[in-house]
Amino acid sequence: MSMLTTSFLSAANSVDVYRGLTAKFLLTVTQDGTKYNLTGATLFFTVKCDLSADNKLQKKTGSGITLAADPRDGTATIVLSADDTQSLDAGAYVFDVVVQTAGGERFLVAGPGTLTVKQSATRF
Repeated sequence: MSMLTTSFLSAANSVDVYRGLTAKFLLTVTQDGTKYNLTGATLFFTVKCDLSADNKLQKKTGSGITLAADPRDGTATIVLSADDTQSLDAGAYVFDVVVQTAGGERFLVAGPGTLTVKQSATRF
């Protein structure tokens, strides 16, 4: 199987979120330029202080990650709730997105990249 990729990341390989606010990201997984069929797949979005640290936050399919109504479309939405972002101190973290296929293979499709938590003017 050739490498799986995603349209999730900006060219800078970074994502910004605001502490205490909901963040949503749409990603499309492709293989050789064609949308990848995510039927039976599990996606993981993991945030850590650094690559060797314990997880600060992890979302997976069914718990913060929702596949499109038709998983053959290759798209999914990652939702970080206001509570999720509130639990992170302002600063830079490392993140990635991994797809585990229905057959059990695991592919890094985004990252490692930088997730920056910014402080918003409104406090909750």
